[in-house]
Amino acid sequence: MTNNQAYVDVLSVAPRLVLFGTLAMFSGDIANNYVLAKMKVWADGRYISARFATSTLFGQIVNTAVFYIFGLWKTIPTSVLTKSIVVASLTKVSVELLLLPITLKYPRGSKESKASITSTTQQISIR
Repeated sequence: MTNNQAYVDVLSVAPRLVLFGTLAMFSGDIANNYVLAKMKVWADGRYISARFATSTLFGQIVNTAVFYIFGLWKTIPTSVLTKSIVVASLTKVSVELLLLPITLKYPRGSKESKASITSTTQQISIR
């Protein structure tokens, strides 16, 4: 193998990985947002922890599956590819579950600040 061939072997895969990595990110994000929005309607705005965890699970499965299937097809054996999708998805969701208490503080904090902004605006308009 020449030095040039080594560059070709490594860099020929890069455009495919960038393309499908980007596609995976957008499709996973769309799946996550869709599930989150539908669950908010179904749950009548309650069960925020369950909504976050479930939407993350769906979003990460879509994200990982799109990237692995299209970006790494014929680079990794199919049996390893399938196991990798499952392990990577569960790892990502596990991290989300570990960080969920921090994530839940943001919506509560933003609602409180929104309420104070609204009351301040109402006080100014009354005067």
